[in-house]
Amino acid sequence: MATYQDIKGLRVKYLSSDPSTLVGGDVWYNSTSGTLKGVVNFAAWSSGANAITARRSAGYAGTKDANLIWGGGDPSMNNTEEYNGSGWSTGGDFGSSGYKATGFGTQTAAISGGRYDGGMKTTAEEYDGSSWTAIPALSTAIAAAGGAGTNTAGAIFGGSTGPAFHASTNATEEYNGSSWTAGGALTTSRTYLAGFGTQTTAVGSAGYTGPSGAVMTATEEYDGSTWTAGGNLPTGNKQQAGSGTSTAGVTFGGSYNPASPTTVNVTNTYDGTSWSISPATLATGRRNLGGSPSGTSSSALASCGTDASPANVANTEEFNSSINTITAGAWASGGAMTLGRYNAFGYGTQTAAVASGNDGTYATTTEEYGGTSWTAGGVLNTGRGGGRAGGTQGAGIVFAGYTGSNSTATETYNGTAYATSPATMATGRRNLASSTNSPAPTATAFGGFSTAATAVTEEFNGTAWATSPGSMTTARYKLGGAGTQTAAVGFGGIPAPGGSAQSVTEEYDGSTWTAGGALLAARDQIAGTGVSTAALAFGGNPAITTTQGYDGTAWSTRPALATGRGYMMGCGTGTSALGFGGTAAPGVTTTEEFTGETSVATASTLTTS
Repeated sequence: MATYQDIKGLRVKYLSSDPSTLVGGDVWYNSTSGTLKGVVNFAAWSSGANAITARRSAGYAGTKDANLIWGGGDPSMNNTEEYNGSGWSTGGDFGSSGYKATGFGTQTAAISGGRYDGGMKTTAEEYDGSSWTAIPALSTAIAAAGGAGTNTAGAIFGGSTGPAFHASTNATEEYNGSSWTAGGALTTSRTYLAGFGTQTTAVGSAGYTGPSGAVMTATEEYDGSTWTAGGNLPTGNKQQAGSGTSTAGVTFGGSYNPASPTTVNVTNTYDGTSWSISPATLATGRRNLGGSPSGTSSSALASCGTDASPANVANTEEFNSSINTITAGAWASGGAMTLGRYNAFGYGTQTAAVASGNDGTYATTTEEYGGTSWTAGGVLNTGRGGGRAGGTQGAGIVFAGYTGSNSTATETYNGTAYATSPATMATGRRNLASSTNSPAPTATAFGGFSTAATAVTEEFNGTAWATSPGSMTTARYKLGGAGTQTAAVGFGGIPAPGGSAQSVTEEYDGSTWTAGGALLAARDQIAGTGVSTAALAFGGNPAITTTQGYDGTAWSTRPALATGRGYMMGCGTGTSALGFGGTAAPGVTTTEEFTGETSVATASTLTTS
């Protein structure tokens, strides 16, 4: 029998502890635990944050962590979204409404060719990471073709020439960054195929020849001039998506049926010769979905599409084949509060939080969260709600709010009791925002409602409040805030009673406010936490579940709350947050914990059985 050394050319390592760096195929003996251990790759799909807009048959390009989708239906649309590995944000509008456009390239250098909008089109456009511009048109009007390559060396192949997708083509057109030229023809005409790879090593997988034709299993490979037969898929498929190269590819989703709207959740992997069915399956089977044609066979993205119901979906899933166990970011239920609270004081961390006061009832009570349950804490000296807070469970600060009139009071918390500070704010206000992660006893307060919405900013240095010369550009209240005293961010809110919610974001550097990226959707009564380059915004009016993340430039989607609420309290970081209470009087006791995506390398104990 062959030994490990015969197979791998290496001896099994004898170690007192597991290695700090693991690679698939590693095998070692842990002398401390007396176990033989090894590492293997495994493949799995995990949930990502939903796209902003549900759609099918969008154009798509890029990789798993830098993806792009545009257009799509129904109805026909022209909006663009960008994925950063955590969530989707708004990109520049596609120049023309339509769906079944073919894309290739990267998130910041993508090409879109052809589309359908009442008929097949020859139009082509290029995306530079912010806007689309027209480029020379294709020679043939097509839609639902395959694509591969870069914005200076790409190809579009196959597709439908009409009418109503009843005819397919075997034509290939190559793009060199300035013009299109004819390439080698596919062996078989086909449409609704998956494409990936480069201009000189492209793969066109499956598809079908039209409603009267069979769904295909055949794969073809392109060397830059000629298409030749590759391995066949285990089962015929159309309307699938793909990622990878001609020697290491992956396709997913699609439909096995040429006529009825079926969907599949299957994943197939390609080694350049043959296809295999992966044990990893999509959580949501769908067709006409987006992929990552510039990605790899071990790191791919599936977005949007049409599910079995059939309905257009916004679901995003990430494919990883590695030694790591990927746990998707999500909100999870935490321990319920003792008292229902809304628009109260909340601060601290996910596992050491404080909730004090309450709007409407002006409660003085406090609760402390230890990661699983809430217990009683010290009482406020002035019962109130609608104020803001900062710091930690052992060193906190609360200020402003409403007691029947707007308050200027400040109190500090030492983990046991509140003490009234002699320092009072210059402007009494409620429904303001603050730098939620400033270390106590420092804080920055901004916005809110005094006699009207205000833009005034005040800073607390531990002893006294001082009015900053830099007021917010837009006066508003019921806004969210995050960050520190010298790097804060404020977002959303309303300008006046009965006014419309805003999407405006502003950033503070300790003296001046400047414009930041707008929220994906206008919100008020919104909670926030984190820092200015990794903030989280969640909930809002009316009972919204939406969560968004901010990277210092733009907002993008995050997994949604289980229970939508306005007037929530929040604390923690952009990847480890706590949301609690909320709604209107008398408030709710609901607590939810947010944890961002995690990736952990794991090793298995090997046995002889």
